[in-house]
Amino acid sequence: MKNIINTIVAPKNRVKVLISLLIPALMMLIRPINMTLGQSAVLGGLFLIIIWRGTGWVHKDAASTALLLIFLVFGNVPASQVFNFPLSENLIMIIAAYLLSAGIVNSGIAKKFSGFCIRRFCRRGRHLAVLSFILSALLIFIIPQPFPRVVLMAAIYMEFLENFQMTGNEKSVLLFSIFAATTVTSLLFLNGDVTANYAALGFAGVGLSYTEYIKYMLLPTVIASVLVLIIFCITFRKELGFSFVKAEGGADSDTSGVTDSSGKSSAPGLDKQGIKALVIMVVMIIMWLLEPVHHISAAKVAAAGVILMFLLKVAGFRDLKSINISLIWFLTAEFAVGRTLIGSGVAEKIKDAILPLLPAMESFWFLPVILLIIMLLHMIMGSLMTALSFGIPLVIVLTDGYWLSEFTALLVLAVTAFHYVMPFHHVTVMIGYGSGYYENRHTLKFGILLTPLVMLLVIFCYLPWWKLMGIAP
Repeated sequence: MKNIINTIVAPKNRVKVLISLLIPALMMLIRPINMTLGQSAVLGGLFLIIIWRGTGWVHKDAASTALLLIFLVFGNVPASQVFNFPLSENLIMIIAAYLLSAGIVNSGIAKKFSGFCIRRFCRRGRHLAVLSFILSALLIFIIPQPFPRVVLMAAIYMEFLENFQMTGNEKSVLLFSIFAATTVTSLLFLNGDVTANYAALGFAGVGLSYTEYIKYMLLPTVIASVLVLIIFCITFRKELGFSFVKAEGGADSDTSGVTDSSGKSSAPGLDKQGIKALVIMVVMIIMWLLEPVHHISAAKVAAAGVILMFLLKVAGFRDLKSINISLIWFLTAEFAVGRTLIGSGVAEKIKDAILPLLPAMESFWFLPVILLIIMLLHMIMGSLMTALSFGIPLVIVLTDGYWLSEFTALLVLAVTAFHYVMPFHHVTVMIGYGSGYYENRHTLKFGILLTPLVMLLVIFCYLPWWKLMGIAP
């Protein structure tokens, strides 16, 4: 029992945790903006869990459990709404994405393809940065989950860079380019980030087919990706200006695993397992694109793909360990946020307090102010998922039907998905930082320029396209 308690809350953090409990207690005592006792407990509890997650004072699984208990006791919403995530197809899609990614990694397709591209096309630092954006987009069709994509690409880059002379800062920037690229390119397709993209739609209570999502997001995200790449190369122009010079004793290993008679890299070859995995992914993508025709949901198609991988032994029961149970429990809590805020009336109270301070909905300034509020919430809350789960229901309530829910979901997703200043603002960026590939100063240097760029892209790129597509006001 003592070991369990120490796992949940380390001894050094217990006093801090006790002090943090004053937040919901004071909220329930003060009852701001005319909230009831239960509403105050829900909002205070949410703020408490955000602090626990941001500081790491309490184990993340325990924090998620605490949030769910607060919602069940004080939220005045049915348990089926609090636990709507495990009852939805989003759970199937995310589990399937983990297993599909494991099967693809087992087959070696992504490693061979990425290694071939690196050795064939990269001669200077900036070439590798450009390739980060290209690969992070192309690998979506092979690995429908950003976490394994960035981990695999980082491993390939590390293996490649070991053979060349460069400073530690130059290597850090090249590795950072992988994670910077993935945050924006993951918006290209619905399966680019099966966690955030599907969650955003779920928080808004809407469903878009694979082709509908492409219609709304592909073109503006291509433009956004190009501009983010340009700003990245400008920000780190000094670090990316070098040419690859073979280090003394550097290995002549072929990352792609395939060489021709002259020793030069040739097209990557695939074994039987690789061909099986590739065929399965191609069929799945075709099925996703044809969803409006056959009406089989993306989650069911992904589940069928997993079954095929198991039957053809591309994936096996050993790959079940790749499923991140902790993330699923976290998402269960996050999906409960929006429904509880709305069901308990907290969102309505916040609306009544904020709305008088906002410009009229018909005003040009209404949208920029909303974007600033969302970005500020994201910077305060830290987690992308928390910002989505709180921001989307809040904007839906603030606009009170004036905006389509599809537009709200995509708007909040676009303004938060590739906006970060520090690593903890985005879980994908946090993976690279936690692995020691780069430092806070790298994300801060880039994030300062990224912040206004995101705002401009949403207003002058995404919004006009959504207006043309008929979903923006």
